[in-house]
Amino acid sequence: MSFRPTVAELRSRRILRFNDYVEVTEADAYDRRTDKPWTRLTPKDKQVIVVTSQVHIIASLSLLGKSGEPIFVVIFIQACTGFGKHNIDRNS
Repeated sequence: MSFRPTVAELRSRRILRFNDYVEVTEADAYDRRTDKPWTRLTPKDKQVIVVTSQVHIIASLSLLGKSGEPIFVVIFIQACTGFGKHNIDRNS
């Protein structure tokens, strides 16, 4: 792939699309390399993350079934996420 299209070409072919409005906000300057927010997660936070990911996976799987994709993709998703291994009470 020695030929690379220009930005103008990609825009004309509707491959690249940019929003007309960009919002820029100030951010605090601090060293983010040492910040590890996952170390501050409580067991409840972790449970919420697992439930949220499972809901997303269930929605994805329902779409996957309609598209006719091979079933090994579903098994791979379950293996990577641990879907089905957690017994979580969604009411708590």
